[in-house]
Amino acid sequence: AQSKGFCADRYHRREGIFQEEGIPAGEAFGDKDGRRECCHVPHDGKTFRKDIHQLVDDRYRRKQILVVDDDSEQLIHIKEQLEEFYDVTCVKSGVAAFKYLAKKKADLILLDYMMPEMDGPEVLRNIQDTKDWEDIPVIFLTGVSEKKKVLNTLAELRPQGYVIKPSKKSEIVAKIIEVLG
Repeated sequence: AQSKGFCADRYHRREGIFQEEGIPAGEAFGDKDGRRECCHVPHDGKTFRKDIHQLVDDRYRRKQILVVDDDSEQLIHIKEQLEEFYDVTCVKSGVAAFKYLAKKKADLILLDYMMPEMDGPEVLRNIQDTKDWEDIPVIFLTGVSEKKKVLNTLAELRPQGYVIKPSKKSEIVAKIIEVLG
């Protein structure tokens, strides 16, 4: 088959690379961190751009982390640790987290255990009781002095884990990778 190429944003397609059950297919090339990536995407000739963007978005989209902590210094510290790898949004209360989640999706929530007004366990209960949020993984951020309380809460509410703060970058990123894959 004769190749003809065109640029679809930052991806390129060549038609006729392979055929599957009579459906035209495309080969998409993209650049990911300086490496050349290739994906074979069956398409009907009209949906290639949509199909490849969906594939790339699902595969390479930066995960959205919501950090909930009443301590501004902690928020800054955690954002600096994670922004190299993730899109990070910081809020200072459970109420602010609920407002954020009502408008946008988070892939994971880092939640301070001890906060005024509404503590971490209460925020987690609300998240677990809300259909649109119940599948969002939650990791508690906690000080060493709260370890026994946190372990009891872990047994009761079953969050995806906890990280002792202040945390090292490697610890927090390792925990996120463990939860998100």
